[in-house]
Amino acid sequence: MKRFFLTILSFTLIAFNSAGQFAIVPDDMPAIEKALVVNDDGDSIGYYFNIDEKTASVTYRGNNFYDNEYSDSIVIPKEVKYKGETYLVTKIGDNAFEGCSKLTNVSIPNSVTKIGRFSFRGCSKLTNVTIPDNVKEIAWRAFMACTNLTEVTIPANTATINDEAFMKCSALKSIVVEKGSQNYCSENGILYDKSKTTLLKCPEGKEGELIIPNGVKKIHQNAFSNCKITEVTIPANTVAIDDEAFITCSTLKSIVVEKGNPNYCSEDGILYDKSKTTLIKCPMGKEGELVIPNGVKKIHPNAFSNCKITEVTIPNSLIEIGRYSFSHCTLKSITCNCANPPAMYYKYESGFYGVDKNIPVYVPSKSVAKYKNAVGWNEFKNILPISAK
Repeated sequence: MKRFFLTILSFTLIAFNSAGQFAIVPDDMPAIEKALVVNDDGDSIGYYFNIDEKTASVTYRGNNFYDNEYSDSIVIPKEVKYKGETYLVTKIGDNAFEGCSKLTNVSIPNSVTKIGRFSFRGCSKLTNVTIPDNVKEIAWRAFMACTNLTEVTIPANTATINDEAFMKCSALKSIVVEKGSQNYCSENGILYDKSKTTLLKCPEGKEGELIIPNGVKKIHQNAFSNCKITEVTIPANTVAIDDEAFITCSTLKSIVVEKGNPNYCSEDGILYDKSKTTLIKCPMGKEGELVIPNGVKKIHPNAFSNCKITEVTIPNSLIEIGRYSFSHCTLKSITCNCANPPAMYYKYESGFYGVDKNIPVYVPSKSVAKYKNAVGWNEFKNILPISAK
C-alpha cells in the first residue's frame, strides 16, 4: 500500500430505546471508520475499518453505491494500511461493487470470509470471479444480475449460500462445488446439499429437459427460478416441493412426476398432489386453452401465476382458489362450472390479481347473481351465463 486519502467519516452509533428515545450504543461497540486507500497499482478502494479488531471490509467508493465507480479489473489486497496500522481484509461488504457495469474482473484475497448482500449486483460485464477458499458465506443476492457469469466454483469451506445469491445470472450454466465440502455438492452443474437429497439451485442458463436424480427428496425455494429449461422430471423419491421452486421459470412447459411418488402426480405436464384434488403448479410456458380436470377441489397459491394460457375452464368440483393463483395471467375468458363460487381471497390477495377484470366470466345461469356478490369474483365486470358463450 502507498497511502490513504479522504477519511470520510467516523461513526457514533445511536439507537432508539423502548420508549422511542435516542440512546447511545454502549462503548464496547466497535469503532468504524470509512476511507479510500490507494493500492500499489494505483487503484483506490473504499473500506470500512474496524478500529478495534483491525479488520477491513471492502465498500463502494462514492458517498453511496448509486454512484459507484469501480471499473475494469480490480485487485483487492489481503492487508491494507490505514493511519499507520495494518488491517486484514475479511469481507466484501454489502453493495460494495453494486451497479459497476464496467467491472470485468475482481481478484479477492484468501483472507475474505464473507461476500455480502448485493456485493456484485448488476456487474453485467463481470466474466470471472474466483471465490477464495476461506469464504464461509455468500449472502443474499450477492451476484444478482451478473449476466455474463457462466460458471461459479464454490470452495469446500463455504457453509452458507443464500438461495438468491446468483439470481438473474442468466448466462450461468454451471455451479461447481469443490471436493471436501461439508455442506454442499454438485452434479452436472446443479447445486445440492451435501447428501444430495435437496436440490438447491439449477443455474439459470441451463436449457432443455432435465431429469432430477433419484435420491432427491426436496426441491428448494427458487431452485428453478428464471431457468430456461423446458421440461423437468421429478423422481418417485421427491416428497417436498417448495411453492416457489419454479417461480418465474418462463420457458417451462411440462412437469413430469415418475410413477410411485407418494405425494405428487402429473397430468398433461401439470403438477398435482397425489390424489389429484389440488392443482399445485401449471408451468409458465403453457399456452392456449386449459381445462382443469374434474375432481380438483383446490388451486394452490401461485399455481398459474404469469402463465400464458388464454382460456381456463374450472370444474364443478372446485371449492377454493388460493392467493394469486392466476395472478398476471394472459387470460381472455374464464368458464367456471361451479354452482357455488369457489372461495377466494379479497382484492390484493385475489386468485385473479393482475388479470383483466373486463374479460367475460361464464358461470351457471342460476348462479350469476351469486358470483356478482362473491368475494374476488365481484371484481369482474362481465359475469355471464354459460349459455351466452
